[in-house]
Amino acid sequence: MKRSTIHLSLNRDKTIMGVDSNILTFEICLMVTIFIFQLYYFLILLLVVHFILKWLIKRDVKIIEASKIYSSESDFWDPWPNLKTFNHRDKKNGKGFPQ
Repeated sequence: MKRSTIHLSLNRDKTIMGVDSNILTFEICLMVTIFIFQLYYFLILLLVVHFILKWLIKRDVKIIEASKIYSSESDFWDPWPNLKTFNHRDKKNGKGFPQ
């Protein structure tokens, strides 16, 4: 039987310059805006933000996705169905749960 090694680069999420491609696209749009409006002192801030995001993604690749999911959650969770929350829940939290 032939064995081959699986390289870790095939299992990792793809990053460009250390950040996700969506983040890099946002940074490029900000950089173009900075150059259009000639606000060159914001380039330093953009560089600092890039290195902070690179450091965060290096520690945990899914941190941005987890932050998006966490920010879209409601402030509290009511496990018991009542008239106020009966059909206003999303699919994951028991929409259409019988009374």
